[in-house]
Amino acid sequence: MKALWSRIQVLAFILALAAVCAPSLNAKQEEKVGETKESSKEKASKDEKSKEGAQRPESEERNWDRGGERESLGVVPREIVPRPIVPLPGHYFSVRVYPNRSSYYIDDRVRVYFTASDDAYVYIFNTDAAGVTRQIYPNYWDRDNSIRGGHLYSIPDPDYALVATGPAGPESLHIQAYRKRWDELRPWDRFEKSDPYPKREISPESMRDRIKSQAEESDRREHEHEESDRRGRSPESLRIQPVPPPYPSNFAEDWARFTTMARYTHYPEPPVPPYHPPTPPYYPPRPPEYLPTPPVPPAHEEWTGILRIETSPSSCDVYLNGVYSGRSPGTFAAPVGTCEVTIYHPDYGSYVTNVRVRPYETETLNIRMQR
Repeated sequence: MKALWSRIQVLAFILALAAVCAPSLNAKQEEKVGETKESSKEKASKDEKSKEGAQRPESEERNWDRGGERESLGVVPREIVPRPIVPLPGHYFSVRVYPNRSSYYIDDRVRVYFTASDDAYVYIFNTDAAGVTRQIYPNYWDRDNSIRGGHLYSIPDPDYALVATGPAGPESLHIQAYRKRWDELRPWDRFEKSDPYPKREISPESMRDRIKSQAEESDRREHEHEESDRRGRSPESLRIQPVPPPYPSNFAEDWARFTTMARYTHYPEPPVPPYHPPTPPYYPPRPPEYLPTPPVPPAHEEWTGILRIETSPSSCDVYLNGVYSGRSPGTFAAPVGTCEVTIYHPDYGSYVTNVRVRPYETETLNIRMQR
């Protein structure tokens, strides 16, 4: 029994010694394998360099030999240059607005479509041809202006309508989208029933600049706060943390244009007035200074002849032997013998003829005046 126990102790000692020596043997074998690999690599690199040296000129060969001498001295580690962490370009916030048509007649119904790349609060404004800007969304009947990103929305709802009221000319749509509801936007969320599409005291451009300056100020304060926290931390606690996007990624805007035209209305032509012939002009009598003073006619028994005078045109002055006797047509008493008859009209001038008057007979004259 004692001999068996001694053999068992010797066997256990041998096993323990083998367990202690095995790691060192494995390490030596690995070193030998690594040396053989490195030697094979060095031989391959020397062969390549010898081939390149055979192709190079003598001037380059000397430099190459010097470089080879340097390389043979040992491996020189390269200097590690720290590089900044450059963030990859991320998603850019955008918004779009457009009407359903490019032109409208006055009193036509209008529909406006809009969408955003991310969740946002949107405000839409319309500027007419007269330069008046009104907020058409949100409005008195549709006040929820929060939208989901990637969805297409349109106004108006069935509860109300948008109508092109004019004046005729070019108009524009302006949409602004904000990722958060700023305190400065609260005046744009107030409406009255008497003015459902109000004109705002603050223009969209002024509001954009105001919120932009506020966002830049908040970003600057947040950056200063983070910088102070970073300086107070230990190097082991420093970690790369995501930075919120700057202001342009929190705001987006877009424009669209359309034309409002006046609707053509056919008006009936005015009735043609009935035809009335022109009234003949009235010729007043000559002033007394241009007419010869008619003498007092003698007694009737001294006249023994009669002249019947008809003229065309009528209303001509009749002179017998230079004495005014009246107007045509008419019957005139004339002395017996040759009588000088003068017919005068302001438009046709004078006509003179001699008529032989017989006693107790009637002589008829038909005179047609010519210009």
